[in-house]
Amino acid sequence: MPNSKRPHPQGGRRRRRNKDEAPPLPHTDAAILKQVHKPLDKARYIVFDIETTGGNPEKNGITEIFALRFADGKIADTFYSMVNPGISIPPIVRRMTGITNAMVKDEPPISKVIPKFVEFIEDDILVSHNTIGDMKFLRHFSEKVCKKPINNFYLCTHLLVEKLAHESPDKSLKGLAKHFDLPSGNLHRAEADAVLTLELFKVLLRRLGESNVRTVEQAVRLQGDMESASRLGWGVKEDSLKSIPAGVGLFYLYDHERRLLFLSSAMSLSREVAKLQRHQQIPRQLLRLVLRTYDLQMERFPNLYAAMLKECEATVGSHITFNPTDWHQRCLHTLYIADSPEGARINVGPVCEGTRFAFGPLNDRRQAQEFLEKIAAALGVKVGRHGVLLPATLFAGGADVLASFVAGSLDAEVKKMSRGLLSIKLFFRKAERKRLKDQIDIMKKLVGIKERLDVHSLLDETGLIIVPDDSTGAWQLHNIVGSRPRGETGIKGDWEAKLHQAGFGRRIVEKIQKDTESLKAGPLTAMDAARVNATIWWLHTNSQRKEGTFVSLADLEKWLRKV
Repeated sequence: MPNSKRPHPQGGRRRRRNKDEAPPLPHTDAAILKQVHKPLDKARYIVFDIETTGGNPEKNGITEIFALRFADGKIADTFYSMVNPGISIPPIVRRMTGITNAMVKDEPPISKVIPKFVEFIEDDILVSHNTIGDMKFLRHFSEKVCKKPINNFYLCTHLLVEKLAHESPDKSLKGLAKHFDLPSGNLHRAEADAVLTLELFKVLLRRLGESNVRTVEQAVRLQGDMESASRLGWGVKEDSLKSIPAGVGLFYLYDHERRLLFLSSAMSLSREVAKLQRHQQIPRQLLRLVLRTYDLQMERFPNLYAAMLKECEATVGSHITFNPTDWHQRCLHTLYIADSPEGARINVGPVCEGTRFAFGPLNDRRQAQEFLEKIAAALGVKVGRHGVLLPATLFAGGADVLASFVAGSLDAEVKKMSRGLLSIKLFFRKAERKRLKDQIDIMKKLVGIKERLDVHSLLDETGLIIVPDDSTGAWQLHNIVGSRPRGETGIKGDWEAKLHQAGFGRRIVEKIQKDTESLKAGPLTAMDAARVNATIWWLHTNSQRKEGTFVSLADLEKWLRKV
């Protein structure tokens, strides 16, 4: 089957692996590394294409191979052979490629062709369109016939097009030839496809240069091929890795153009960065970013809470694609209720943008998920990816209703509304009567759920987080209003004594009270949601770390009055 038509990048059946088991990586010797470390304009490339009878090398064969060596801007050598696949060519492949059984009947088998091809490619960089599918066949037959793997690095024009030519609506060879106005011959034959791939590769080389990609290594990392990037290892210089401090801070990962790829707060910078080098333990989405990293920068902080707040600020203001909390897991799972254009949603997870109410902490997430399913069943809906939706068309103010239900006060509201319904005369305001009746029916269904979670509101924490500044021996005082940080003060010496000096503590109380009065009860912004997640995690886990202390506003007022 022509490679330009095979789905990318999946292929034949693979051996089932344990989820923690790393896939085996091809051996990388010095000669191969020498090629991949060359500048793009100095490397030697083997641009090739193969035609096959199907997509699985264990059940299908190769019918045609064409390759050319591209070096110093010109074609230096070529390789061509038709191949007898040893099986009949399916009709759909015959129609697509024009290669018939009669054409390959007297051609050499792959056992005669693949040794010559392996000798031809030497240690050069392989280039094709949808290279991963091609490599399956080449590696399979090389190992079967030559008893040796093909370990060359490769550049896939399909993967590079995804990064460098987003504007092209059709990423097939035919579509790209039309988009870039490239000359194309009888496509779905190995020579025509390889020649067209070379012309496409020349376009991509220019775009790589415009993107400040100068070496083959940088191009390999950019294309996002996990196997090749894993073989290359981390692009961060070893000197940078040796000088990482052990303290609290924030680390930033950048690519070759100084674009931010990822950032995260860390209780120990050295320990956290060391984890990133254990590729088997990193989520694949994050591993892609780690393997594209060329520079690592660090920022020290006096304590973890300060580092987490900075992480919130940096994350919300960036375009990173992997949330740091999915890496370090420093967030509480809550039962949160958020407004959306479709209505009110209740779900299990960290607080998100649009959240109006959050309950927790959830000690048993499975139990919370079962609770969601009971809510969904009562409302006659299903639990979706974003939880359970109470449509705005059925219920105005659905978020308040769901919050009352979780808090256990909905039964009283139902009785109050039912009395109001009775006061509306049957012949008067029929539409209003029906609307209220429908809402009461929904609320009764919720009240009918007897199970309850042992949770409380997480958006009511108000007071003072007091954390040490480990670098100076001073203290940081963070005003907390409705679980949101609202100002920071630094003090030296004994913080308890300082709060009593010259009305200092009273001024902090007055500031918190003023902010509490002005706090809007609307949905959280993205920044507030991030800061709330950091704050409630700190509040509910600090007893384990003893990093500082939290004094509620009520306790702070009592304490100041006593003194």
